Amino acid sequence: MTHLSCREFSEFLEEYLSGQMADEVRAEFEAHIGKCHNCDVYLDQYRTTIRAGQLACTDEDTDGCPEELVRAVMAALKKEPR
Repeated sequence: MTHLSCREFSEFLEEYLSGQMADEVRAEFEAHIGKCHNCDVYLDQYRTTIRAGQLACTDEDTDGCPEELVRAVMAALKKEPR
């Protein structure tokens, strides 16, 4: 990967946060974060949204968030215009 665009950045968020990204791609991804304030803020908001969803679904009576909710939130974040 030679240059990561902001659109490509948003497509790799889930892979990056899950730790499943190849080292070479991770290096390019992190270089982009270092240069692009908007993507750095977007990543922070993405993490905050995930944490908020996890907290909202944490209850002694449940097993956490329903998988359908997680997929729906992830899909909505990928479609969100910049």
